[in-house]
Amino acid sequence: MNILFILDAVAPYDKGGGGARISSSLIVKYVSKSYKCLILTQKFQKKSWKLGNVNVYPTFPYYFPKFDSLKDTILHGVHSTFSFPYYFKIKDFLKTHDIDLIHIESNNIPLIRAAIATNKPIVIDVRDTYFTCPIMFKNINHKHKHSFINCFLCRLQSETKRSPATEILRPVFVIYESINHKIQGILLKNCINKNSSKAVVVALSN
Repeated sequence: MNILFILDAVAPYDKGGGGARISSSLIVKYVSKSYKCLILTQKFQKKSWKLGNVNVYPTFPYYFPKFDSLKDTILHGVHSTFSFPYYFKIKDFLKTHDIDLIHIESNNIPLIRAAIATNKPIVIDVRDTYFTCPIMFKNINHKHKHSFINCFLCRLQSETKRSPATEILRPVFVIYESINHKIQGILLKNCINKNSSKAVVVALSN
């Protein structure tokens, strides 16, 4: 059996990733003793590298930009909205490497949707609280009732300051990202329901 792992980050680019990164690498380590495993991740570098005996392929656009420019911010909006660019990359990889099973651990909802759409058996590994709260409860004043307005205000207060070029537009970006997060959640739920015979969701705590 050939297993494809799709991970947000892989060593040595997984610093600060917490328990999700550590446990994901351990899963790959032990599963690869019995099955052929391959990893797709973000374009941290141009060339592929190895995690133990497993080949790592930097394939997807960088999903966590520093928002240093308007271009970075807009590209992040595109990458966090549309699944079709990811779909074609994954589909091509599946054909080339004869993959039997996909295991994905990611906070990138369009990426998860794209992986499900390939119709391969898939394990969706949910670790963080991102799907419930896009800032993952980092706001110390996170005490108010959940609603779109409260979510927007909380996110606006908590989000990292952007560059001077984009800071003035931050409320606009946060509105878009708040709406998009809600829509992506609905799309993901529908996608899982339509593929419930092949999609298995595993929720693990960090």
